[in-house]
Amino acid sequence: MALHHHSDRPWRVRVDDAAGDPCGAGVLLDDRHVLTCAHVVRYAGAAPGSGAVPGVRVSSVACRPEWTRTARVAPGTWVHDHDTQRGDVALLELDEPAGCGTRTTLWKAPLSGGTVQVYGFPQDEPFGMGADARLAGSGHRQGEWGLLKRMREGDPWIERGYSGAGAMAVGGEFDGRVIGIVVADYVHGDAKAAWMLPTETILTYLPRIEEFTGGDRNDELGPSRGELPGDVLGDPLRLALTQELTRLLDSGWCGTVVVGTGGTTAVGDSWLVRLVRTADPAARATVSDAELTGAPGDTVLGLGTIDAAYDARGRSAADLAGYLTRRFGLPGGDPREVARQLLRRRPPACLVVAGVDRAQDPEALVGELLGQLARRARSRGVRLVLGFEGVTPAGLAHDVSLDPEPLRGDATRTVTAAAVHTVVGQLAAEEDAAAALHQERGVRFFAAPRLPPRAAPRLRVRLAVARATEPNPELAVIHERAEAARAVLARFDRDLRRLLSAHEDLTARLELHRVRAARYFGDEDRRLADRHAPAFRALKVEPIDLGTARTLVGRYIDEVARRLDERRPDAGGRRDAGRQPDGGRSDDARPDAGRQPDGRPPDDDSRTDGRPTDNDRYLDTGRQPDYGRPDGTRPAVGKQPDDAQPNDDSRPALGRQPGNARPDGGQPGGDRQPDVGGQPGGDRQPNLGGQPGGDRQPNLGGHAGGDRQPDGRRPEGDRQPNLGGQPGGDRQPDVGGQPGGDRRTAVDGQGEGDWRG
Repeated sequence: MALHHHSDRPWRVRVDDAAGDPCGAGVLLDDRHVLTCAHVVRYAGAAPGSGAVPGVRVSSVACRPEWTRTARVAPGTWVHDHDTQRGDVALLELDEPAGCGTRTTLWKAPLSGGTVQVYGFPQDEPFGMGADARLAGSGHRQGEWGLLKRMREGDPWIERGYSGAGAMAVGGEFDGRVIGIVVADYVHGDAKAAWMLPTETILTYLPRIEEFTGGDRNDELGPSRGELPGDVLGDPLRLALTQELTRLLDSGWCGTVVVGTGGTTAVGDSWLVRLVRTADPAARATVSDAELTGAPGDTVLGLGTIDAAYDARGRSAADLAGYLTRRFGLPGGDPREVARQLLRRRPPACLVVAGVDRAQDPEALVGELLGQLARRARSRGVRLVLGFEGVTPAGLAHDVSLDPEPLRGDATRTVTAAAVHTVVGQLAAEEDAAAALHQERGVRFFAAPRLPPRAAPRLRVRLAVARATEPNPELAVIHERAEAARAVLARFDRDLRRLLSAHEDLTARLELHRVRAARYFGDEDRRLADRHAPAFRALKVEPIDLGTARTLVGRYIDEVARRLDERRPDAGGRRDAGRQPDGGRSDDARPDAGRQPDGRPPDDDSRTDGRPTDNDRYLDTGRQPDYGRPDGTRPAVGKQPDDAQPNDDSRPALGRQPGNARPDGGQPGGDRQPDVGGQPGGDRQPNLGGQPGGDRQPNLGGHAGGDRQPDGRRPEGDRQPNLGGQPGGDRQPDVGGQPGGDRRTAVDGQGEGDWRG
């Protein structure tokens, strides 16, 4: 006898007709039972009472050697309602044991989100093919099938031949577990979807398979206190409470809502019990489509909207923690640890706990478990509903209160229901906008302004009751509460936008100084990078602590300023080749630093005997100046009188033109000094902030290289340095503002020899 072995998914089987043609798939529960769809059996021609062939064939696809057994529908297990999204399940009994030795558990699991994998047998694929799908709840008010959506375009998708296949959870707490079976597919052009029957619904139709199921039920609320669930919607208060909670849970809202089920109104919890059951996969099987579709608007939840509902009356914190562990497949632990695990779960949970203040120890239940969930529900995307028969604990964090008690106040003016309806509508719109702004941007910040609790839902509940007896003094109180809530929202909006503006300002300042620093020191400067990186992270990594970010940005800006301040002449008067951010140099690094107010150098650095000054030690002695004379000799040193020119080549100092200067601004001999904007031939001098072409040069008190002649031209080839670099790359320090490398120390404001532009 061949040794039997199988894969890790031995429950995958194919259901064929008597001729061996594939009709669908099934789940092998044990050696004698297979779960599949009723319509698959019908396709195989073996539907009970049809007069057709009484049996089908079941073949393994995961066992070696493969096996095939005949099977028939177990009595009382055929559930099929044509043209509806209900039932469609059957249990097959094998005529002979499979001999596989496997036993499969169907898990009761939340349907609100997650990924499943199914393995079916499409046409021409007798060995099967897998397909991935995303759980998407229900999406409508009737039926009991869970919706499956396509994961990616181009991937294999569910079609005929997949019906009856086990839906196996992929990832999350139920990874590798079967949580239902595929019942139908939908293909319309590019639109593709499918449906599955959840384990809890299957169990409702086939109680005999309970031994093959695991996990806790969706709904553990128990019987309602007060009126029967079917009678609750005739009361305006219960109807309003139902509609408000439905709007919250069926929307994208998340957070904590506290509801009152006692007090002077004696509203009870029947409305809450009824609403939870509209979303329960097991309860859906007992309620007709007509009952669901005939209910008033906003009173029916989508299938699987609520993941878990629990009645805490007489129960401890450990009891609730155990239920949550089993229901959500959590690792478990003490109540605090279970709360942390539930907050980390993805997708976020939707949980209802009723009778919180009637628990075995309400204070411990809130302190160890529910309080922790309530504080962090909104930030984690959790939807938490807490029911209290008495007064809600004062310190319990919440985002919405559905307290049914009448509003008390001293309002004496008369307000119409229409006016109240208008202002409450405005408040609701502003609350939606504030929540969207906070969710989009506010949650990024540490210690951001806290989003105020929503007031509109409770005000709408009280308005629904008060308007029925208009005129009612409560209308004026509702109006005042709405206006007060709008004022609180306005303050929140202002504070949050101020925070956002501060963040944008810090981000802009950091980038401005980064660009400034890169201009002089390059992008790879290690010291600056070490300051920039933490500041950048502080502005980007969430949650953003604006105080820390402000400190780090300030340190970076200070370091940039300090480094720029270091760019001053060294002990010998040389300077860096870089430019200051203002296009010139810092005050203490300018070429005229240390000069007298009229532009002259200090007395101790001047000589009048024609001998070199101290600064001449740093000149490029390899270049011999011609001083403007054919023989290269120095002209006489000394201040010339205004009415005399010692020779044709002399030029007045400090930008002052002699009386015989040409009217057109030119110099004798055709030598023109530069226009403050630039040099002929493209050699441009600065105009106190920058040159075209990027050469920046300060104006040194009107000297050439700062000393400019009226017509703006300089002799050709006689070029001035530009504070950090000569045209053509010949870099020399500008000593005394002499042109073209002809460097002399100015004496009493007069050039030492021939000052050329």
